[in-house]
Amino acid sequence: CMSVDYKGWHWHKSLITRKGWYAEHFDNALPGILECHSPGLQEPPAPPSSAVEPDGNSIKKAWFLYRLFPRINAATSAFRASYCPKPTSGDTPEVLPQRLIRTLFPRRCGGRKTT
Repeated sequence: CMSVDYKGWHWHKSLITRKGWYAEHFDNALPGILECHSPGLQEPPAPPSSAVEPDGNSIKKAWFLYRLFPRINAATSAFRASYCPKPTSGDTPEVLPQRLIRTLFPRRCGGRKTT
């Protein structure tokens, strides 16, 4: 299990679920990425060059996130296409313009632990 952070971008498997994971539970307002009609992940920009980011480890983290998020989006999109009912034009809020979410670490707010 690993967490990867680069600037405002974060990755940990528990951050893409609604209820958390076995060791820590939280209540996200947004659906998990495998739930039907859930938004995809916002994809990070290309990793910086060594001229912009002198720390090699930071460049590796940025590269990892840049390569990981599009693959997760493709996999979850294929999963939902196979297992979720197709939305129709009369459905709401499922039929909406493309929305994206960013992963954030949960915080306590109003008695809830949420993103």
